[in-house]
Amino acid sequence: SPGGAPESGAEPQRAPRDHLDGSLWSFRRRMWQFFEDKQSSRGALIYGHASMLLILTCMCVSMVDVLFPSEALPVQAILGMEAFFVFELLFRYLVCPNRQVFWFDAYNVIDAAAAVVNAAPRLVVAVAEVDPDIAYTFTTFTPFMFMLRFL
Repeated sequence: SPGGAPESGAEPQRAPRDHLDGSLWSFRRRMWQFFEDKQSSRGALIYGHASMLLILTCMCVSMVDVLFPSEALPVQAILGMEAFFVFELLFRYLVCPNRQVFWFDAYNVIDAAAAVVNAAPRLVVAVAEVDPDIAYTFTTFTPFMFMLRFL
């Protein structure tokens, strides 16, 4: 039609799915900014400081667990703290604007390595009831992995 006016019965310029994709992309972008830039909002700043406090707490708890292995620190409590970091890593991966580049960031690699070294042996001991000495061998690396997260 002349002048670019839409013809009757023609498809609309923007389908509802396009709008959903735009909203999802906007949400992903905002969440990525929240996790990656503490200065992006007040909530991001609070979350960044709380996250560092949790890392410090986990580091101290894991050091106590390594230095004084006993039943004083239940495996489930430590797993709960470590699960938080695993879920955060997975969520950051899901909202990352470029998932292929995600694994080229040293911090993401450190977080993934820490998740494997910290949580996997404890999970195996908790679920499969294997010899705790096997997990203890791996948990000696836990404080070091938390220290790397401070970088």
